[in-house]
Amino acid sequence: DAAGIATAGQRGYHLIWWLASDAVICWGPIEARGQRLVLLDEWAPGPAGSAAPSDREATLAALFLAYVRGHGPVTVRDFAWWSGLTLTDARLAHAAVGETVTAFDDERFVATDAGWPADPATAAPRATGALALAAFDEYFLGYTDRTAVCDPEFAGRVIPGGNGVFQPLLVSNGRVVGTWKRKPGGKAGAEASVVIDPFTTANARDFEGAFAEWARFWGASPGTVELA
Repeated sequence: DAAGIATAGQRGYHLIWWLASDAVICWGPIEARGQRLVLLDEWAPGPAGSAAPSDREATLAALFLAYVRGHGPVTVRDFAWWSGLTLTDARLAHAAVGETVTAFDDERFVATDAGWPADPATAAPRATGALALAAFDEYFLGYTDRTAVCDPEFAGRVIPGGNGVFQPLLVSNGRVVGTWKRKPGGKAGAEASVVIDPFTTANARDFEGAFAEWARFWGASPGTVELA
């Protein structure tokens, strides 16, 4: 505004979106009043001497490999969903990535250097513990088929009404078992209490440690964990 560039209405938000898409700014530190935007090159500088992929095909391959490393085992269709690319481009990315990914089964892929055992169905380690994840977390959002982490009969409760708004997740031993929300009221730094909504049955005490970490992240003291 001071420089003569109007930001009224939705224009300011679109300018922020544009700058983020051009890799100028990104989300930075979380403070009591919210999250700050910072310069990407200062907040998350790339490795010294790193260079961008040389062409479109190489860029697609790099994006596909990054996705597989962070989410595998995944399908090409998962990648198309996650990236917003067409299925044609997703298949091109898979073809271009070469031997850096390897088949996990008939449809899914993992990164070749990820260290998956020869027989993942019987030898892979299983997740343990209780976690409280944020809304839109990649653990649920990052796939088209979410049955590996959530029973289909309960998946709709993560996106009530199918409106595209994903609820915060409760995860127990690798499975999504419910949702949660912060109790209304309270000020920054105050006690943070939550209400959990399990899909079947759950012991609220099992998640107290997870919510204590969540409260610490927000600079608040742990509050109560109550059933809805």
